[in-house]
Amino acid sequence: MAGTTRRFAAALVAAAAVAAALAAGARAANRVYWGNYGNNTISFANLDGSGSGGQLTTSGATTPTNVEGVAIDAPAGLIYWANFLPGRISYTRLDGSGGGDLNTTGANTMFVYGLALDPEGGRVYWANVAGVSYAKLDGSGGGNLNTAGATVSDPYGIAVDHAGGRVYWDNNTGTTISYANLDGSGGGDLNTTGATVNRPDGLAIDPAGGRLYWTNGIANVISWAALNGSGGGNLVTTGAHVAHPNAVAIDHAAGRIYWTNYSGSVVSYARLDESGGGDVPTTGATASNPQFLALLEAPGAAEAPVVSGGKRPGSQLACTQGSWLADLAPSFLAQAPQTFSYRWARNGHLIGLARSSTYAPGKAGSYSCSVTAENAAGTAIQTSEAHAILADCVVPKIVGKTLRTAKRAIRRKHCRVGRVRRHSARVRTGRVVSQRPKPGRHLANGAKVNLVVSRG
Repeated sequence: MAGTTRRFAAALVAAAAVAAALAAGARAANRVYWGNYGNNTISFANLDGSGSGGQLTTSGATTPTNVEGVAIDAPAGLIYWANFLPGRISYTRLDGSGGGDLNTTGANTMFVYGLALDPEGGRVYWANVAGVSYAKLDGSGGGNLNTAGATVSDPYGIAVDHAGGRVYWDNNTGTTISYANLDGSGGGDLNTTGATVNRPDGLAIDPAGGRLYWTNGIANVISWAALNGSGGGNLVTTGAHVAHPNAVAIDHAAGRIYWTNYSGSVVSYARLDESGGGDVPTTGATASNPQFLALLEAPGAAEAPVVSGGKRPGSQLACTQGSWLADLAPSFLAQAPQTFSYRWARNGHLIGLARSSTYAPGKAGSYSCSVTAENAAGTAIQTSEAHAILADCVVPKIVGKTLRTAKRAIRRKHCRVGRVRRHSARVRTGRVVSQRPKPGRHLANGAKVNLVVSRG
């Protein structure tokens, strides 16, 4: 029992050592992306306070023109934006390799405002002069959503709550936040009692907090309303710029809401706990009348990978990807992995060429698999629990040996002593007369070796 405990503890230490070795090479740079209405670019900056920003390459796509919305699809490695004029939805790859335009045939693209992804539904939505439209992410065209029963008065910002079955928008020339059902059955207006709704510009949903937030560009206030229709209020933004705030993005886990300031050319944030906020350094990036923003964070771990397979050398082991946090499209927070890579280790030491999701170990030991998930913001690593590969029982030659010696030999070869029978024979008493299986056989660890011992 003590030996088993020591081996288990050693396996845990080994797994921790592998994780530490891999983590040393991991990178992470959570980012905020935004569109610049002033100079027609898409920019980004790190959220760790280092700035380290820049502009995205958009070759192959319509040059950002009067950008009125951005959204990120982390698994696809894409960022989408809305071009107010000429009314196109474009995208580029986050790795800088360029992009293109989305097929919007069948949808209204006159004066495009806002942009919101619905990954589960395979669509991207936007607002326009007539209401709400969409295009399919597979490039097969789009259509217009039924908004009957809801206010449609110069809709501007837009956000999709797929789980709740709704798309929300604010009415820039009105005083309402409205919604339509994704199933096309119409919609209504959200109760915003207690909150400021004065020329609202952009909005985002915090599903975990049960709230919808929006900016008030004229009143310079960030407001919210409960998704359950019980009313709302205004957020404390002390310490942060609030100068014609344009749009919001939410990181509930970090307890922050971010927004762009059209007049101040600054990206700012406030804490969701009402303790105020600050500004995000954007050194190296352009912030020229920034409009609309989206967050991209390195993958987040949800559940460690699992190794399955046999216990003998040569068995095929398989490693799952593990579970990772999905994009939070309603909050404009992208965090899902784009790619996965694998590393195997034996007794805490990485195996050089073992880099696929399967591996066939050639000898006994404690094996673990580490999965590295990556997106354009960085990497994260999860390591499985140890999986034991046990040495084969190699049946020793024990005929002629004493019973005591034979038992020791059997155990040394990772076998177990099976049935011992006594039989009269012309062999010295206590010596092994015969054995089964025969010597040299390779069997599973712990296989039994049966003996016949002479009684003389």
